[in-house]
Amino acid sequence: MGSFHRTKTFLKNVFAKRSPSMRTAVEKIGQQSESATSLSKEPSKASPIVSYEVIEPPNDIEVVDAADKHLLSENYYHGIIEKEEIEKLLSRNGDFLMCILEGDVTSRIIWAVRFEGHLKYIAIGHKGAKFQISEKSFEKIPDMVKYYMTTREPIHSTLKIIVKRAVPHKEWLISHDRVRLEEQVGKGAFGKVFKGTLQVGHDFQTVAVKTYVGQTKDSKRRAAFLQEARTMREYKHENVLQVIGIACQKEPLMIVLEFCGGGSLLQHLRKQGAHLGIPIRYRFSKEASAGLRYLEEMKCIHRDVAARNCLLTEANLTVKISDFGLSIKWQQMADTEDELVLPTKWLAPEVIRKRQFTNKTDVWSFGVLLYEIFTDGSEPYPGISNMEVREKLTNGSNYRMQIPLEVPPGIMHLINSCWMEEPSKRPTFKEINKTLTRIEFK
Repeated sequence: MGSFHRTKTFLKNVFAKRSPSMRTAVEKIGQQSESATSLSKEPSKASPIVSYEVIEPPNDIEVVDAADKHLLSENYYHGIIEKEEIEKLLSRNGDFLMCILEGDVTSRIIWAVRFEGHLKYIAIGHKGAKFQISEKSFEKIPDMVKYYMTTREPIHSTLKIIVKRAVPHKEWLISHDRVRLEEQVGKGAFGKVFKGTLQVGHDFQTVAVKTYVGQTKDSKRRAAFLQEARTMREYKHENVLQVIGIACQKEPLMIVLEFCGGGSLLQHLRKQGAHLGIPIRYRFSKEASAGLRYLEEMKCIHRDVAARNCLLTEANLTVKISDFGLSIKWQQMADTEDELVLPTKWLAPEVIRKRQFTNKTDVWSFGVLLYEIFTDGSEPYPGISNMEVREKLTNGSNYRMQIPLEVPPGIMHLINSCWMEEPSKRPTFKEINKTLTRIEFK
């Protein structure tokens, strides 16, 4: 482990073990520069080290490290949130919210306030059954908020911080009591996936729910799980799985998604392959390419394009691109020495050689997806081990998997174009989608 990682771990441990007598802690979270292989979006410049000051309660007061039912019911409690998001939300002096700061290994409940143009982070404390941040104590945290909003007294004994306006959380932040988990339907990159119901007013909507498995104080894994939700939340397209909301106020953390009752495309191909004609296989291909064209336009690299990661709606079997877990896990690899198991038979040669992901490596994987669609979900490179595939694709022989003769010529040509050795010679998803829109089967 490099010195940067050792220093960062040391700093986190110091603050995790700090005594209550520390009135003010300045915490620095290092953010490594992200290489071309480490982002779900295209690479950016190195992020600066972010510093923030947390004002601790008095010496004899313990820090609150979990939200109770009273705080959970308030719309100004945002759960786990990034500091960058708080900067955007609190725009005027006196604006405030309550939260857990992303990256805080102690999971303290924080009162974030915009004061004199700057953000102030005050840790909520408790002594027995009472809550406080300075001398005054209250039965409930909402009582404390209401008191200071009404009286306009400074909330801190030495800093004249005044709170004026509570900033509510976004609509996509879902309270846990609105979500009911039913049977498990799968397993994601960070935990289990359940079928469930979401209460929407007086109605109930069938949803899929990804849960985070692990200790919430494992801040790196927790951050990766929430980053998957934030990444997917930005995307709105009929062929990309839609995130409905995130439940991150307490454990277990959950991502609530639209439910696709048709299951995975891979399962459908293997179960119904004998009954599927060319037109519906073509439609599956076109819809998958439309979703990936959208992600390409959004500068997103999926990194795990495969039939197993395409879901089907129950009503009309519409394809939805899903599972951004590998995309986010790869981002986390920039800051760890852990090994990540990659789906060898879907990888482009440059990924195997250098682990360099681009949209053109997604295009290569799409060629394998086309192979799956037109061979009833057959395993790529049948009879060949992962090790042999890696060797064959990187030894300079220009080896390619054989495409069965029953695959339509137009699709066969498209697959071969996706498997060009030089990434720049592979088509874009825009070109692929246009081709699939006008292709004729013979």
